[in-house]
Amino acid sequence: METAGESKEKTTWIVQFKLSGEIWGIKFEDIQEVIEKKEITPVPKTPPFIIGIIHQRGKIITVIDFAILMGEKPPGDEESKIVYLKSDQMDVGLLVRSKMSTELIPERSLKEATLVKEEGTKEKLTLKRKLTLNNTLQLNLLEKDKVINFLKQYPFK
Repeated sequence: METAGESKEKTTWIVQFKLSGEIWGIKFEDIQEVIEKKEITPVPKTPPFIIGIIHQRGKIITVIDFAILMGEKPPGDEESKIVYLKSDQMDVGLLVRSKMSTELIPERSLKEATLVKEEGTKEKLTLKRKLTLNNTLQLNLLEKDKVINFLKQYPFK
């Protein structure tokens, strides 16, 4: 029995963080694991946004600096974590240098969001859905599959 105030509206958990004053999010279902920052082994002759690799639970994960990938200058490392994305195609972790939180978002908001695609240099990518929550808060939802497809053009796996 549904009580007053309850809703049967479908929702999705979003992991949120900040970059250059904007709020970004990744669907919880797109995340394999959030890893405490550990020593990253550099890999020579890779694009600037690929900062190296880590070993985690028997996997070699390529670590991408999310700020550099978005064409921004990386902030300090105070609260860095590696967001290991779920993908059958490649093992990729995004280095996020910000405090993280979670938010429950109505799925209708995700469907109504506008896809933003900015073209830039080969090293810059902006593939996100722009959401407006509570009529004021703007959230950039990262499109995981589009990011993975973008990364396929580089010679790492």
